[in-house]
Amino acid sequence: MSKFLVANRSAYDWLVMLRIGVSISLIVKILTEFRFLDLLYGSKGLVPIEISHFSQLPLIPSVYGLSQLIACCTESHFLMGFFLCQLLFASFLLMGFLSRFSAFMCLLMQVIVFNSTHLTSYGFDAVLLSMLFYTMIFPAGKYFSFDNILRAKKPQADTSMIFFYQKIIQLHVCIIYFVNGVSKMGHNWQDGSGIWDAVNQPQFQSFLTPFWQSILLIEHVPALVTWSTIIVEIAYPFLVWVRGVNTLLLILIILLHA
Repeated sequence: MSKFLVANRSAYDWLVMLRIGVSISLIVKILTEFRFLDLLYGSKGLVPIEISHFSQLPLIPSVYGLSQLIACCTESHFLMGFFLCQLLFASFLLMGFLSRFSAFMCLLMQVIVFNSTHLTSYGFDAVLLSMLFYTMIFPAGKYFSFDNILRAKKPQADTSMIFFYQKIIQLHVCIIYFVNGVSKMGHNWQDGSGIWDAVNQPQFQSFLTPFWQSILLIEHVPALVTWSTIIVEIAYPFLVWVRGVNTLLLILIILLHA
């Protein structure tokens, strides 16, 4: 177990958690969608292939396009093989085995997936792409990984660039929340209907949906929730750096997503 660790391991803890968190998120996403691959990515899915084709970037292939190009098996079998392959690389990334190559393959395949479902994708998919990119370029596989066991020369604890890596992701998250907060300044969020629309979207349905619906039927609650969301998201990039306030802000952000 000591081969996983370095003398100044704590400086790299967040990089390890980045790799583990991103890989687990991707694994959960794949397993959740695995029963519905034909509906999400097939030629006879929920979104007709003729419609989704016009929203796709021309220089990036889609999952359906690859299945037609390879044409070595049925469409259903190709979809299963494609996502099983991505699941394998995501598992490698979780274990820290061939970390940078595994992150690259997960990113490449996720770009293809994102281009295939551009009309039905949402914020999580975009953030996942960004975090996979950071996992690939940052030394996230050097510590607490099988790569470290297999590496002939163990890496030395060098924290000179850790601050830089960390600030890149922190600033990226600040931009995400600020832009999302500003984009909610439209009429439907100001009058409170935005949160009602969000709760009732099919992709967000859960066992808690009836509870949230009953809460939002109370007078003034939708407006309170929507304006609180806007304020928290716009304030995030400014107050997250303030010691003492940032913990409360983080709790509010977690509640916002919940």
